[in-house]
Amino acid sequence: MNIKPEATSENMELMKNEQQYSEDDFDKEIKSEDEQQQSISQALSSQYPCDLCDYKTTRARNLKFHLKSRHGGSKYHCDLCDYVGTTLVYLKRHIKANH
Repeated sequence: MNIKPEATSENMELMKNEQQYSEDDFDKEIKSEDEQQQSISQALSSQYPCDLCDYKTTRARNLKFHLKSRHGGSKYHCDLCDYVGTTLVYLKRHIKANH
């Protein structure tokens, strides 16, 4: 079932405006939105950079975990073997997978 809009003066004005909007204008608008999204992503990705390497994250907790697991922090020893993990999460994962 095809329903056509009424030919009101308001609809006619909208149709005229749509015809004036070229494909080039549409492409420019899309590129502009893509560029804006890239700028936002870049700003967010560099919000929490690691001072010791090239790692960057958008969350403070991720940076904290990264620092602890990659650049020191506590050592977690397995009671069943010689494994030493840099985080409790890694030790638990090791025990579950190996013991």
